Amino acid sequence: MKNTIVIPLIALTFVLIFAVFIAYLVVRKKSKVTAVIDTVSMVPYIVPGIVVGIALSSTFNKPPLVLTGSMTIMVIALIIRRLPYTIRSTVATLQQIPLTVEEASLSLGASNAKTFWKNYNSNDVSRNYFRSYFILDYYDFRIVICNFIVYWKNKNFNN
Repeated sequence: MKNTIVIPLIALTFVLIFAVFIAYLVVRKKSKVTAVIDTVSMVPYIVPGIVVGIALSSTFNKPPLVLTGSMTIMVIALIIRRLPYTIRSTVATLQQIPLTVEEASLSLGASNAKTFWKNYNSNDVSRNYFRSYFILDYYDFRIVICNFIVYWKNKNFNN
């Protein structure tokens, strides 16, 4: 029971942090580098889940970093699989916040971090986004973890 709560919460925290950071770069700091970041961040959406799973298992199955069978590999897999969806929806949310509000805040002397936090937190669209995406991602993560645990208990991977 603990794993079905802890693993999705850890993965969800990282997914939301990475998604907001990447989406902010893509929407507000347009350049060739951010275009490449945006394109590369969508690769897990294209690659089938089984390929990602096999790649993670074969990569982290040998020293110096053996993670296969640990909670960490599950968190990494969930982050990789869910990040593109979250980035796309975060980009859509950030595009709805007017740039003029951010520019006004910066011109009045607020720091970049404070400007981002206040603008993103005070907007009803973004608050509702965070609530809804937290619920949707957490629910999706719980289903994946439950399926994995049931499969793990019914199968012996050593055979």
